[in-house]
Amino acid sequence: LNIRQNGNRSVITVYYGKKGLKTILQGDEKNEFNQRIKNVLGFSNDHVQTSSVAAPEEYIGTDESGKGDYFGPLVIAGVYINKETEELLNKFGVKDSKELSDKNIISLSIKILEVVKNDFDVIVINPAAYNKLHSSMKNVNKILGWAHAKVIENILQKKDATEAISDKFGDENLILNALQGKGKN
Repeated sequence: LNIRQNGNRSVITVYYGKKGLKTILQGDEKNEFNQRIKNVLGFSNDHVQTSSVAAPEEYIGTDESGKGDYFGPLVIAGVYINKETEELLNKFGVKDSKELSDKNIISLSIKILEVVKNDFDVIVINPAAYNKLHSSMKNVNKILGWAHAKVIENILQKKDATEAISDKFGDENLILNALQGKGKN
């Protein structure tokens, strides 16, 4: 959200992160306008505020890997999660792959597949297909929006979910506009 008044500008970003709902205020820290917004929002001295918000009862989560690589595919994956699967995955130690060794990732992948069964989808875009998509879409974020939406739609063919959580790679409308019938509902 961009807030402007008399040439002053502040930006408020709100998103659901790993620790709950996160609100970030950006702007000139010394500016009186920014200070007033900070006070209205109830910020302390920090420009980041986290509120604990319960995760949805069930949701589809999506993420991608490989968008910055020169070699190899772009992979977009999603999974349907409910309280039962979330508890099991947490019990097994599933977390951000950046926090795991390759060996742990391989052993966890077997357990993950046992828990989520068929309630997931993966799209692999090889370099040739990526180049073809990029020549028509002209933007990696549009490709990602389309792919995340497609993964969500594919999972919705198997499971009914009322919410989806995606990695923030660009404006959320990139995914929202690419959703089809089930996703738009």
